[in-house]
Amino acid sequence: PHTLDRVNLGNAKTDGIEKDIGLKFDQYSLGLTYSYIPCALFAIPLSRFAKKFHPGSAIPVLMFVWGAMTTGAAFAKGYSDLIVFRIFIGTAEVGFKPTVKYHFAGFHIRKEVGLRMSD
Repeated sequence: PHTLDRVNLGNAKTDGIEKDIGLKFDQYSLGLTYSYIPCALFAIPLSRFAKKFHPGSAIPVLMFVWGAMTTGAAFAKGYSDLIVFRIFIGTAEVGFKPTVKYHFAGFHIRKEVGLRMSD
């Protein structure tokens, strides 16, 4: 579910993020993995949040959080900063796709939903 974000961190690695923020040994791999913690913790609560407050309201909030955290990650000064940003980015991403699918299902007929949301 985090393909774009994994690619962004991969590009940062080739551009020297390990040297820039002083990553050691397996910290890059751990940093990549930490965005999956929110998948386990927040997938269901964020889906319920979107259902309660309407997807039209939840999607912009999730997009703002993701954008703000992604921008903030560009200014990470160390490993702990990277981990904090990765966790918040993962949280925003895990709620986005189910919310969009729920939103689409509200105004497309069942036959169209698969065409509109194919992965």
